[in-house]
Amino acid sequence: MKPIRATNRRLSLGALALCFCAALPTLAGAQQAATSSKLNVEGNKKLLSEAKINPDSAAAIAVAKLPGTSASTAKIERSGKSLVYSVSLLKAGSKDIDRVWVDANTGTVMRTKHYSGVSGRVRHAHQAHEAKEAAQGKS
Repeated sequence: MKPIRATNRRLSLGALALCFCAALPTLAGAQQAATSSKLNVEGNKKLLSEAKINPDSAAAIAVAKLPGTSASTAKIERSGKSLVYSVSLLKAGSKDIDRVWVDANTGTVMRTKHYSGVSGRVRHAHQAHEAKEAAQGKS
């Protein structure tokens, strides 16, 4: 019986290691996309000093929640007693926009909202324009 348990344990550890190694490129890509984007952050700058999570990390969390998107802007604000980042996400080839609210102290996703139709197109155009201006201004 002992050799069987040892074999099962080795298989379990091997499977765990394989899953971890498979997830690393995805996590690294999300982090790299967030840190290289130089995200435009709106809102009260004093609130940024109160946040435990920086805007780039909030953007990485939002992008991980909705893969295939990229963060265009973020806004820090109070929502009740919580301090949150509202991150706007754009998807290539789509005229829709998604917004993800990330708790600025814990990093948990509080909610998401998808905007489509006329509202989505208007929001998408606005966010794409702001992202383009931010990229030109910071390069």
